Amino acid sequence: MIDSMGSVLIDVLDRLSSGKEIFYRYVRTASDLMDKNFAPVKFEDKVNVVWTRMLEEGLDDFPVTVEEEDKKGVTRQIVVGAARRKDIAITLSSFAGSGSQLPADEKVLKGPMSRVITRGVSTLRPETPLFEAVNRMLRDGLETVAVVGPSEEYLGALSILDVIRSFVRLDTLRRARQVGTDDTESARFVDLIGSATASQPTDVLVGTFLARVKDVMNKSVTTVRTEDRLLDAIRIMDRKKLDYLFVLNERDKIRGILHDASIQMALPPIEVRDASGSKTGLRYNGEEKDAQEILSQTVANAMVKPGTAVQLDDTLLKACERLCRPGVQVLPVFDPSGTKLVGAVSRRDLLRVMVAVGELAAKRGLLADDA
Repeated sequence: MIDSMGSVLIDVLDRLSSGKEIFYRYVRTASDLMDKNFAPVKFEDKVNVVWTRMLEEGLDDFPVTVEEEDKKGVTRQIVVGAARRKDIAITLSSFAGSGSQLPADEKVLKGPMSRVITRGVSTLRPETPLFEAVNRMLRDGLETVAVVGPSEEYLGALSILDVIRSFVRLDTLRRARQVGTDDTESARFVDLIGSATASQPTDVLVGTFLARVKDVMNKSVTTVRTEDRLLDAIRIMDRKKLDYLFVLNERDKIRGILHDASIQMALPPIEVRDASGSKTGLRYNGEEKDAQEILSQTVANAMVKPGTAVQLDDTLLKACERLCRPGVQVLPVFDPSGTKLVGAVSRRDLLRVMVAVGELAAKRGLLADDA
């Protein structure tokens, strides 16, 4: 994270004060934002400890490592996979963590993570360009990616929250040094991507995040009703390849959010290796009576509380701050009156902005050492 970057942070301040506001030149690789102190999950770690950590830190996955001794007797941590909240949820019932917790849940929670990890996940090199690293996170559906050295040893991790928080902190630096984009004249994101401005990379990046939510939000929001069947909601998510649905009541007020993790927790537990299910990655046995019964129930049984929201004219920086809160992965967007749902902005939407700006800077040749 920016806070622990040491000399990199000082370098950013120096370059900003001298007028060389080139974000992607001085904070441009995975090593510039990775957290060297990020603790990976170990094979022997208990599932309940990892599950609690996920809830507390607001991340859905962590790198998993094992200790390996090389020919010289040096012990290294080698990345072997990822611990994903969804995989843990597959093995638990909806009663897990409550007073009605089942004996089977207790057995899983007290067991080792080695039983429920996802193997073969991709890793990053320290020199991987930042926007390429972010693109990898989007492609692989991970919120935390391990950064490894030449011998595949674990060096640290880059998380989706590190990236989002960096925008907020870099804007604080910009304001302190009074460089970059004027708040009152920030360019629209669509203009920046269309190369309709000659702004430099820091202006492009920070200016983008001083833009409004309405410039980058997803206007095509799909909703369901509280009384709709869970099975029908899953079919909608499959057909439209969606990560979430907003749940509305009869007065068109948001009552909750339905996403893959909340749905998975509502479904019966199943062995990860034996599970099959929907195209969105949900795992369940549709032939089992218990699964059929839950799928026939309403979405209200699987939704989670919607939490906070933003409005059309709020800045993306405001959205960043709220999306950094634990458990908040998507924000509903309301019109200026705060009554009508007009869109949504998610953590992944912000990452896509980061990738687009990075590709723009690369296209202009602004990532070269002599830029």
